[in-house]
Amino acid sequence: MLAAPASAYRGEQIHESRIKAMLQALDPSIHFDMGAALNIWHPKINRFQGIFRKGTHIGSMGRGYLPEFNLYREGRDAYNQPERLELLEVGWRTVLERLSRRGFPWLTNELMCAALGVDYKKFVGDESELNVRPEDVDPIHETIG
Repeated sequence: MLAAPASAYRGEQIHESRIKAMLQALDPSIHFDMGAALNIWHPKINRFQGIFRKGTHIGSMGRGYLPEFNLYREGRDAYNQPERLELLEVGWRTVLERLSRRGFPWLTNELMCAALGVDYKKFVGDESELNVRPEDVDPIHETIG
């Protein structure tokens, strides 16, 4: 498992159990980690878990404490030159942003952040700088270096 040094974390870390409780309070039909529950293995099962609604995959998130913002590491080639960015951890703000784009009216950024006791606009000002583009890849299906 790739781990980031503690100094790399910026913002507020939130434990997965707090996010799970919030999501299930907003929508009781949400459940998590069907792969582990059904004993189905995937390459990143120790790092990521699926978020499901009525058996349909609607997103993914990390395990344990989630950083507020995505963490990346610069990958290097054989000549030690910068080659690519490797995603180490997906931040909880990105998880919420992706879920809000699913179109469920009870899973908006404002409702989810209010349920977590977090001011969504605290870091983003008038326009969200944390919007996830539709072409962004889900972390479970992303190839990392």
